[in-house]
Amino acid sequence: MEDIETLPIKVSGNSVVTLKDVADVSLTFKDRGGYSRINGQQSLSIDVKKRIGTNIIDTVTDIREMVEEKFRVFLKVLMLTLFVMILSLPFK
Repeated sequence: MEDIETLPIKVSGNSVVTLKDVADVSLTFKDRGGYSRINGQQSLSIDVKKRIGTNIIDTVTDIREMVEEKFRVFLKVLMLTLFVMILSLPFK
């Protein structure tokens, strides 16, 4: 649970905003309410709710920036993984 709570959401200089700083994190079980698919493949969806007193435009902007950054990191990891896989192929 602590790994999830301390998940970095935004880093600026030496400041790190973690998931527990912006959300209530709890371990619960909930029956699946639906399915998330993209092009017929299972996907991950995140439900974000605006808190009372917060600015919805700032919230949406922050979420978009975070998703774009995580996607860039994901692409770098994917490219590195593919590179390593190619290097490990036997040469004939």
